This record gives sequence, structure tokens and C-alpha cells, in this order.
Amino acid sequence: MGAYVVAALVSLVLGATGLFGKLLAAVPKPITAGVLAGVLLPFAMRVAPAVA
Repeated sequence: MGAYVVAALVSLVLGATGLFGKLLAAVPKPITAGVLAGVLLPFAMRVAPAVA
């Protein structure tokens, strides 16, 4: 349970201070797009056979 509380506090601090936006701006766009594609690919692979 302690890790959840720490993660919640870190998330709260990063969001409230605006540091999350600065950290996100420091990550190159192609890396962000690749992470998003990696997250969405399994869902798309499951939907494709159902549509075809």
C-alpha cells in the first residue's frame, strides 16, 4: 500500500506544479508516438479479425 501512496503523492505534486508538462515537453515526439503505438497495437490487433 505504501507504493500506491507514494505514487499518488508524486503524481499530485507533478500535476499541481506543472512539472509533468515540462517533463513531457522534453521527450521527443517520435518517442511519445512510439509509446502510444505500442500501447494501442494490441487492441487494434484484436479488433482487426472481428472486422474482417
